[in-house]
Amino acid sequence: MVEAGSMAQGELLNIQSQLALEEQQLIQAENQLNLSKLQLAQLLELDQYENLNVLKLDIKVPIFKIQNNINTDYAIALNTQSSIKSSELQINSAIYDLKIAKANYLPNLSIGYRISTLYLDNVDDMFTFNEQLENNQQSAIYLSLNIPIFNKWSVRNSVAQSKIQIENSQLNAQQAKINCAKIWNRHMQINLQLIKISSTQKAVIAFKEAFNYINERYELGMVNSYEFNESKKKLITAESDELRAKYDLIFKVKLYEFYTSLKFEL
Repeated sequence: MVEAGSMAQGELLNIQSQLALEEQQLIQAENQLNLSKLQLAQLLELDQYENLNVLKLDIKVPIFKIQNNINTDYAIALNTQSSIKSSELQINSAIYDLKIAKANYLPNLSIGYRISTLYLDNVDDMFTFNEQLENNQQSAIYLSLNIPIFNKWSVRNSVAQSKIQIENSQLNAQQAKINCAKIWNRHMQINLQLIKISSTQKAVIAFKEAFNYINERYELGMVNSYEFNESKKKLITAESDELRAKYDLIFKVKLYEFYTSLKFEL
């Protein structure tokens, strides 16, 4: 068209510059893909990330039923999450440690039994070895009473530390419940994401129709390359937003299901 004189030389230069820009963007995307493969291989502890092939799966958006009241799901999360159970066991363990520490305040009464015997060389002509062991046996039973008074304040310090440990365990349990209560935030995020993905799908349809219209006019020479590139850029941006919204919704739904069923499957 430039050679025929129906299009200015500047239009060709604009197209060539746009091509160079998109080739640069393609190289950046490929580098980012390789970097992501490297990070994934490091997480999986694989040696050669170059041989790591990532499948491009067409994962469908899961069906998520919006609930007005999620108290039941929150109760399930409290009963299934390992962090909640672990924090409760830590509290019980700290309580037993406190009881053990306080027990050191009590007097300690112990009972023991001792038996001994001996053998003498100078009487071996009178008694045999076995007879001496049997005749020289001595035994005793003893009682020992230990009454703690100060003990260098070690018992007092141990009790104080056990009380602090109970408070720390209770705070950890409270934090675990707070983290679990974020299920309400995740539920709200899913609802907002459903609205977002619906709007992005509508935007893709609208920008695709607009691009098809601009493309036809561009082939007829009725619009310039700037309008064509802008329309294409808007379509690509809309498709990218739709794709990100889709996978973001899938992740949020699966994470919500994990808190209520301990399963994370695609």
